[in-house]
Amino acid sequence: GSLVHIGVAGQRAKLLQLSGVPGLNRVLVQVEGERTKTSMKKGDMSLIARSELDKRSFQDAALEEEVKTEPRFTRQTQRAPDERRNRDDDNRRRDEKQHRDERRRDDRRDDRRDDRAENKKKRRREDDRYERKEDSWVIS
Repeated sequence: GSLVHIGVAGQRAKLLQLSGVPGLNRVLVQVEGERTKTSMKKGDMSLIARSELDKRSFQDAALEEEVKTEPRFTRQTQRAPDERRNRDDDNRRRDEKQHRDERRRDDRRDDRRDDRAENKKKRRREDDRYERKEDSWVIS
């Protein structure tokens, strides 16, 4: 397989499988000096130049059957274990969102009720401006 640089540390790896790897845009690689296969994103690697391989050849190791999977989150969203959200945080956020939604719904209902009351007053005022005299309407 092809030899590639992986990650930011510049580790080297050999591509073992390009298609049929579970996950979106993932490949199987064997990191230099390791005995296991690792599932990685295709975008996290670049080909190694022939001149670099001439200077320092790839150190192959015998493979085992175990497959390691690189975490599916990106470096930007990765958190330390103690910073990870727990279920209580998720429930609190959901409760806050639900409360906000209920408050907005109540506000809209109150606004509609106020609008109806205002329209009713306006119609009453308009009706009061007209007087009925015999068979015609007169504006007072």
